Amino acid sequence: SSLYALVDFSLRRQFDARNAFRFRIDYDPRGISADLFYQRGLGRLLNPDRASWVISAGLNVLRTIGDFSDRDESATAFGGMVSLYHDTRWYPYDPMEGWGLRFSINGSGSRIDDGTWGWSIGSSARVAGHWTPRVGHTFTGYAGAGIMAGEPLAEELQSISDRTMLRAFEANETIGRARVYAGVEYRWTMLHDMNVNFFHLA
Repeated sequence: SSLYALVDFSLRRQFDARNAFRFRIDYDPRGISADLFYQRGLGRLLNPDRASWVISAGLNVLRTIGDFSDRDESATAFGGMVSLYHDTRWYPYDPMEGWGLRFSINGSGSRIDDGTWGWSIGSSARVAGHWTPRVGHTFTGYAGAGIMAGEPLAEELQSISDRTMLRAFEANETIGRARVYAGVEYRWTMLHDMNVNFFHLA
């Protein structure tokens, strides 16, 4: 299945731009996952609502579904993640100008429904930049890498085919224990507050 669905929101005190709890539920070809994170903003404030640096730590659970892997049984994975995020844009989805980077470390334990147990630990990094030479015309470049060790489920392996990278491939066609990728996009804002990507290289 290539269906994607996402619910993602944060809770914080009024006028507090540096402390927040983030809750996320994600459905994709790997399965359904839920995450709960505490986020701490560091450095200067980009606007009254967000800081330029964010460190977060949290827990997640993944329940596999469908036929993503060759395994006959579904599985459940429980884990945690620590990440560091930096972004110079005024707003996280601002397509105008700025750059950002993200580094994360994660680990998990998994149980297949046949009673088999496994574990994994991994790390990933990504950097991206946005340049707008003219209003409505933006160039975006990004690159990243990741690696994983242990006995991960197929659903926990690194992939370069999803809704933000190699969109022409199914998510389980490009999985492995390591990945390196880079891409360039041209974005034309055809309508107000709407980005339409007419050209994508990855």
